[in-house]
Amino acid sequence: MNAMTTEHASVCPLDCPDTCSLSVTVDNARIVRVRGSRANPYTAGVICTKVATSYPDWVHGPGRLLAPLRRVGAKGEGRFARASWDEALDIIHDGFTAAVAAHGPTQPEQPASQIPAFVVQVCCSADAVLRQPCEQVVSEPQLVTQLTAVF
Repeated sequence: MNAMTTEHASVCPLDCPDTCSLSVTVDNARIVRVRGSRANPYTAGVICTKVATSYPDWVHGPGRLLAPLRRVGAKGEGRFARASWDEALDIIHDGFTAAVAAHGPTQPEQPASQIPAFVVQVCCSADAVLRQPCEQVVSEPQLVTQLTAVF
């Protein structure tokens, strides 16, 4: 490794039940290699081929959003305008606040103490590897579901 190449622990951003742990090589602020890590005993260093071979291209590809966008047309029109990070976080905060006001902070049949913590990623986990702030912990998973209707 040269002076600009570093190794980082990360997790797979895909939505499958394995929660694979990753070892990510970053060279000059670009992901150049992704391997399975033994940090998660369930996956024992194994990751799927699509993450190992395609993840760097997905992170650095032309379709990757580099700034927050807000919808400016009707849902489904595909019209968006760039937003500042402060504006984007305010929109997210307002959505969470509205969901809690409308539905309450917990589901009646499940005490808050029994709800596992979930992470809502404002941007992909690659940003964490690249040392950019990107996540907020949400301890109420039903709010994530309710927010899909808000946004």
